[in-house]
Amino acid sequence: WVYLCFIRMKYNSKANTYKGIRFKSRLETYMYKLFEDAGIKAEYERHKYNILDPFFFPFDCYEKSIKGKAMINKGNKKIQGIVYTPDFVIEDENTTYVVETKGIATPDFMVRFKLFKRWCLDQRKDFVIFMPRNQTQCNETLQTIQQMREAAK
Repeated sequence: WVYLCFIRMKYNSKANTYKGIRFKSRLETYMYKLFEDAGIKAEYERHKYNILDPFFFPFDCYEKSIKGKAMINKGNKKIQGIVYTPDFVIEDENTTYVVETKGIATPDFMVRFKLFKRWCLDQRKDFVIFMPRNQTQCNETLQTIQQMREAAK
């Protein structure tokens, strides 16, 4: 909740609920409604991809502590992996569409998104990925997915 408040304050995203689903932004809700109106089953934040496995870092690494100014050794320990959870995943028989609605993409998100694309390449995942940033691009995303699905029939 605190994280959502920070995001809203900094980037003006507004969490909301539609049909019992808690969306983090109005753009996500808009995209969901487009899929719903088109009869496309899009799962919201149900898929998680481990894009970087946890690992042990065996060296010293001096960093500033979170609550203080002192540098402390944060090395010689296990480093958490990185998980990517896209907003929407649509799975067809031969194609998986990943849609990440993002009004304003933070630098942290862009790194995670690049790692996800690299993971797709390494795992040979032939996903079709979209990142609409406004309602017009959401409409274009829906139209492209519909065309691709129709062409696959």
